[in-house]
Amino acid sequence: MALIRCWDELERAGCTFSGDVVVTRSDSPFRSVTDIERDAISYRGAAALLVREHRVLAVGLRHARFGAVSLSVASTRDEDERHPLEITVYAGGLAFPAALRSREQKGDARTRWRWAQSLLVAASLRTEAEYGAAGVEVVFPSSRALGGAVAQRVLRPSTWFVPASTDDRAADERVLAALPQSSLSRGPDGYARGSP
Repeated sequence: MALIRCWDELERAGCTFSGDVVVTRSDSPFRSVTDIERDAISYRGAAALLVREHRVLAVGLRHARFGAVSLSVASTRDEDERHPLEITVYAGGLAFPAALRSREQKGDARTRWRWAQSLLVAASLRTEAEYGAAGVEVVFPSSRALGGAVAQRVLRPSTWFVPASTDDRAADERVLAALPQSSLSRGPDGYARGSP
């Protein structure tokens, strides 16, 4: 399951599980976690067991340098869509416009952005995602919203990663075509677009 793989990747990136989890008892489809009844629980067991016992909406983690980290299901355009995963971290120096950042904020922003980019690639590859994205205070679009009118009206991620897909090049091209036009770079693991 993608949530467990992403959680594992966060732990590889230096995060530890806080024990805080948001779950729902409902099996109903939903677009946003605010649309469904949910409970905050404390959990002290294995990730695989947690996911078997509960329908997990969010997991709390902590990074020694970057603080609180949340792994959660993102909103979708339609209730029947598969929910993308979303990792949320305090923006720190990235929260300030580049021209207004102090020297300390610039250093913090660079460090956070490098970590976010490496995590973006690692989590996308580990979960076999169709695409992944990173940005500051953005809305992560689901597959159906990626190229749609709704996605055009919200603040979109500034950096995108599309893992190289050896079996479905047409899917790669479809996703790449829907992304905002900006610089494109190709690496052995996939394609990347954008910057912080």
